[in-house]
Amino acid sequence: MGKLAATQSTDKLFELIEKSSLLAPKPLEQAKQICADNPDPKMAARRLIKEGLLTTLQAKQLLGGYAGLKFGKYKLLDELGAGSLGRVYLAEHSQLGRRVAIKALARRHTQQPDSINRFLAQARDISALDHRNIIHVFDVDSEGDRYYLVMEFAEGRDLQNLVTDEGALPFATVADIVRQIVNGLAHAHSRGLTHLDLKPANVFVDKNGGVKILDLGVSRLNEAVDSGGDASAEPAADDAAQAFRAPEQLRRTGRYDHRTDIYSLGRLMSFVLAGKLPPAENGQPNAECDQLRKLRPDAPQELLDLCAKMTAEKPEDRWPTADAVGKAIDEWVAAQSEVVATPPSPEPAPAPAAAAPPPKKLSAERQETAAIKSQDTTDQESASQEFNWTPKSKSSNKTSKTPKSLQQETKSPITVPPIMTADDKPVVAAKRPAKELPLKKQTAPAIEANHDRDVNDAQPMEVLPVDLDDEPSTPAPQASSDSVPFGDFAIQTNPSRL
Repeated sequence: MGKLAATQSTDKLFELIEKSSLLAPKPLEQAKQICADNPDPKMAARRLIKEGLLTTLQAKQLLGGYAGLKFGKYKLLDELGAGSLGRVYLAEHSQLGRRVAIKALARRHTQQPDSINRFLAQARDISALDHRNIIHVFDVDSEGDRYYLVMEFAEGRDLQNLVTDEGALPFATVADIVRQIVNGLAHAHSRGLTHLDLKPANVFVDKNGGVKILDLGVSRLNEAVDSGGDASAEPAADDAAQAFRAPEQLRRTGRYDHRTDIYSLGRLMSFVLAGKLPPAENGQPNAECDQLRKLRPDAPQELLDLCAKMTAEKPEDRWPTADAVGKAIDEWVAAQSEVVATPPSPEPAPAPAAAAPPPKKLSAERQETAAIKSQDTTDQESASQEFNWTPKSKSSNKTSKTPKSLQQETKSPITVPPIMTADDKPVVAAKRPAKELPLKKQTAPAIEANHDRDVNDAQPMEVLPVDLDDEPSTPAPQASSDSVPFGDFAIQTNPSRL
């Protein structure tokens, strides 16, 4: 492809936007109104980025005169990374709005038809995998001379960045992560697929702790396009990837199976246990265990033995299957759960209290005296409840008086023992007639006036002011100043002028 001319005007910018089909008709009209007073295409592109109508990647490519920003029904949003096979982009389905990751095959791999056919066949096998711990491949497609994979997009961090940021992980977390990786590998192995490039950068951990295996089978895809399908030719790898590869891969024997992935898994487990990768010492028994003991002295021996068996130099000395590794991890987790669930030893019960001594027996005279006192107390309580009368206390010379409010509410007269004369006749006192108090009458208008006064005198409830403008505004994203090449089709522009 020849070099395209850079966009020189805002009209040319919108011409490329229409050609790329990035915006629907309504957002396109909105974008034109926003940039109506911006003749400079770079200023217009910056305004569209601020309004969220274009991404930085899209603006750079449009300013470079390139309008091919869609792969089929997917429009490209950003670049996620690059590898030996090609570049990976964040994309969005035009109708559904679902975000995916697209791995585009580099053009240098598309020159051999046989390699492309093997690539597509291997990609179809990978897309048949459907497991929660494996990044799913939704589609394998081509558009002209561009071939690409449409894959699941997950948000989170890979294990490489996670351990770099947080250091060695807790033992329970390590066991959980390895167990989920084992589940994904067991599913792939049962369908005849191996990873052959398992490393922390290819293990993704989302915000909920879920684990996803990336690039499963990509090593085979590399072989398909690089070596013409020769499985014995191992693709080149960087130093970080070499540290996680099995001895048979380093020697390029071509005899790889599921136990090759188990070795890489053991090295990965050592990495998350120690916070860094121990040096590999193949040929020495328990070398991995000894190195881990130096880096993580408090590590459980069961986990160290697990790593040591996974990283044995000979494949026949390793765990036979991924399911066997998972069973060993489950046994360790169950043992830890039993230790946590064991209740503490019960404390000794306190000695029983001494029994109370039996009551003393009273003589007949003392029993009779106590009965009389008890009867007097009962009579006084009855009189107090019936007449609201309080008996006179022996320890005080003052006489208890009934409150006036209680006297007014009492309806029954208080019964007082009669006064007797010398000849045992009661003295009859003259009765004073009760004085009747006149009732104050109120007419109906007066009652209604009182009611209106009570309603009008009611005070309203106090309402506290509420500040509704309490949410800080989020600044609009700014355009990046770095120029990112767009695969093999990128047009380099000057990012500092954007």
